[in-house]
Amino acid sequence: MADQKISTLTSGTPLSTDYIPYVDAVAGSTKKVAVSSLLGVAGTNMFNEVPTGVTNNSNIAFTLSHTPLAGTLRIYLNGIRQMLTSDYSVVTATITFVSAPDNSSNLFVDYIY
Repeated sequence: MADQKISTLTSGTPLSTDYIPYVDAVAGSTKKVAVSSLLGVAGTNMFNEVPTGVTNNSNIAFTLSHTPLAGTLRIYLNGIRQMLTSDYSVVTATITFVSAPDNSSNLFVDYIY
């Protein structure tokens, strides 16, 4: 099967029907399935959200537009995935970093809500 364009992701845009190609090894066929079903979680997918908050070398608190479902939050600081507890904590829609991101930091978040 040739590569197909499934969807276009726009920064900070929720996609309730985000599908990817999935190969069913047993049936030997390729089909489109929802990303959330592969994760075992139903909800709306949020990709590349830039949380509110200033990256200024002193601010450690950032706010998401929605409260993520438990276990679905992925935070990327300058392209490096951050680890819960050692790099940040989260309570409802607020992320608190252990160390403040510096002025030139790029912060992106993926999650299901």
